[in-house]
Amino acid sequence: MGSRDISKFDYLHILVEGEERFTVKGYGTYESNSVLAGQTMISFVDSFNSLQEAEEAYPTATLSNQYLEPINTYDHLPDTPDTDFDPYDY
Repeated sequence: MGSRDISKFDYLHILVEGEERFTVKGYGTYESNSVLAGQTMISFVDSFNSLQEAEEAYPTATLSNQYLEPINTYDHLPDTPDTDFDPYDY
């Protein structure tokens, strides 16, 4: 299994990112304190030079492609900045 803690993910996908690049991504749900609350959280987990390496490292991951991946929406966010935002506070 890969070295990254994958327990926070609901499921894993292996994506073909190029001729010899296979990326493993983890999927979960953003928590209620996030501006993306309830939407799908997508995180990079690992990458490999072959599908076999990816499947051996993450045997529970399923093969997928970019057209089947969830897409988050941002239309619930305002078009204007917060009125009380001060960049010097950070």
